[in-house]
Amino acid sequence: MIVPHGEGPMKSINLTINLIKVAVAACCFLLVLGLIITWRYYQAKSQLVVIPELQRVNAENKQKIEKTNRQLEEIKEKIKQVEELEKDVRKSLGLKEPAKVEEENETILIQRIPFYHQEEELAIPERMSLPSRGGVTRSLPNTGSENSARQTRKTGLALEAKTFSFQPADSELPEDAELELLKEELELRIKGLQEIKSEIAARDSVKRATPSIWPLAGRITSNFGYRRSPASRGSTNHKGIDIAAPRGTPIKATADGVVTFSGVKSGYGNVVIIRHGYGYTTLYGHNSRNLVKVGEKVKKGQVIALCGSTGISTGPHVHYEVWVNGRPVDPRRFL
Repeated sequence: MIVPHGEGPMKSINLTINLIKVAVAACCFLLVLGLIITWRYYQAKSQLVVIPELQRVNAENKQKIEKTNRQLEEIKEKIKQVEELEKDVRKSLGLKEPAKVEEENETILIQRIPFYHQEEELAIPERMSLPSRGGVTRSLPNTGSENSARQTRKTGLALEAKTFSFQPADSELPEDAELELLKEELELRIKGLQEIKSEIAARDSVKRATPSIWPLAGRITSNFGYRRSPASRGSTNHKGIDIAAPRGTPIKATADGVVTFSGVKSGYGNVVIIRHGYGYTTLYGHNSRNLVKVGEKVKKGQVIALCGSTGISTGPHVHYEVWVNGRPVDPRRFL
């Protein structure tokens, strides 16, 4: 009932029980709605704080993966250098290439790093393969559960499988320090192989520069040392050996070298002199014809002249001398 202050008539309002129930229900609904809106507001506000952090972690992980991939590419290049050096060393030593085994499933899966932005399935192969140094592939069993390995995860990004030779067997992303140690180990191996290759090349160079074959096929008619002179009744120091052979027989260089003289010398007739390096020099005299010129590079076994009897000679032969560090030595030591 409403009683006016003035003289107007009184008014009455009748509220039914149903109307009161509806009003109470409406108030409760509005109260619950307000609570829901408030909860959603604070939830959205907290997500706005978390998202930048997740984005930061995502960017850091992406940089780590890119850095790791760059390091893996560097390691691959060093592995190729080691393989090439090994081939050169084997070739220098006359060794056969190692047997190549066909490598199947030579794949190692790098452990996923969470990126928090898409759903991916992580599929790990049942067996993983690692090649050994001899080129033989060994299979490693997968220690994880098949069910958990193929489980779909909502907060992760599966990386593409990378194929390389020195990945740890547990399929975990190697730490930077481990990759650096691996690179240092490869560099040491490359340096060691390079030293071996240089040593082999030096020894091979000495071998090729050392007189080691007969200048021609024939019979020794005069030895190294003092002998009776064919031009006089006295004795003379014979600085080489005489090898008799038919006129025109090819005379060959007994080692690699460079021609330093090709012409006529008194008493020797047509002469070829070759400097081989490492202190070795050889002389070929009494030739009927010289076939090389001064400055020409020759190989061991290459024909450089033809046998003859020019100069002071009693018949067709080659006068062959070997000089070591400026002193004549007995050529028979090198035949």
